[in-house]
Amino acid sequence: MKSIILLTLSTLFSAVAFAQTSSPSVPAKAEEKVNIVAAKTEVASAKTEVVTSKSNLAAAESELAAAQATLDAAIAQKADKVTIAAAKANLATAKEDVKAARKNVRVAKEVRLTAKEEVKDIKKEIRQTKHDVAKHHATHVR
Repeated sequence: MKSIILLTLSTLFSAVAFAQTSSPSVPAKAEEKVNIVAAKTEVASAKTEVVTSKSNLAAAESELAAAQATLDAAIAQKADKVTIAAAKANLATAKEDVKAARKNVRVAKEVRLTAKEEVKDIKKEIRQTKHDVAKHHATHVR
């Protein structure tokens, strides 16, 4: 899961770095389309990651509930100390898993938001470029 998030972030930052280092001259239509398609693909990938991380969170919360029930049952049945200690350890692990899953959801949402902003920036750049080309063309026509 972390590797997917890191891959998504690295891809996004590569796209940003490329966009910043590309020449300010008028980009070709094909390049514009490639950039916007890549950015939209990044948004879709980030959305999938959000859904996956939410699903993982639900599973972790289910495991936490099961671990709590197991501990409660062990205490109610007056199980031996080893069984109760194992149930407590499982509960602690489940709590850590839920905490990590919540963090993954937050990170996935941040990645998606960043990707959406990148799409907006690319669209804004395309509009500005078209405006500059039209303005440049109008100036030279006179």
